Amino acid sequence: MEIIVISIAQYKEKDAVINAITDNKTISFYARGILSPRNKNSFLSCLFTKANISLIDGKIKYPILENAELISSPMNANYDYGYMTTVMLLNEAIIRLFPEEERFLTYDIISSSLEALKNNVNPLIISTFFLFKILPLLGFGIEVNKCLICGSKKQIVDFSFIEGGFLCAKCAEGDHRYTNKQLMLIRNNILSNKPENIPDITTDEVKSILIDLNNFVEEGIGFRLKQLDTLLK
Repeated sequence: MEIIVISIAQYKEKDAVINAITDNKTISFYARGILSPRNKNSFLSCLFTKANISLIDGKIKYPILENAELISSPMNANYDYGYMTTVMLLNEAIIRLFPEEERFLTYDIISSSLEALKNNVNPLIISTFFLFKILPLLGFGIEVNKCLICGSKKQIVDFSFIEGGFLCAKCAEGDHRYTNKQLMLIRNNILSNKPENIPDITTDEVKSILIDLNNFVEEGIGFRLKQLDTLLK
């Protein structure tokens, strides 16, 4: 069974209960001794480790880890502040925005985001991709193929989080908030299966989108992503 580790809860001195996701469910299992650096499965004590595991039934509440084989770990990469903050942001979003039984829905999005981090893609772009991709899973539909009000595919000039998508010149009110590059970044990362940058887009343009996105999540769900605020400093 292929898993991604989402959280680790210490149990006794060196044991832990691990919460993880597969591509079709969320699971928890008991892992003996993994908090010891000498344990052969200690790699499972790292968030977002991807591994193949086998479990056996035990006499406790959780199935027990029998064997594990490492596939990849965020700690295998040369990481910096932006890298680690992005890892913590992904974890915060999954833990705080999704009930435990629905966390598995993010499996492919997390996998693509972690692969992009390993390949040194800009953390701001990865955060944009990840957060826009999870919005529909949280119940917020996003229309980026046409104007969400009139259906026109021409003269798309703005995006509205509140309305839920693109607006054409006829339907957009007041000053346009986003540039063409920002609109392209939003569209590409909603439609793509991996984070995609836009040539020549500035850091401030990306940060502006993420600030608005965090404000929208806070207003719509009631939780502010603190790790995103940290990343944007």
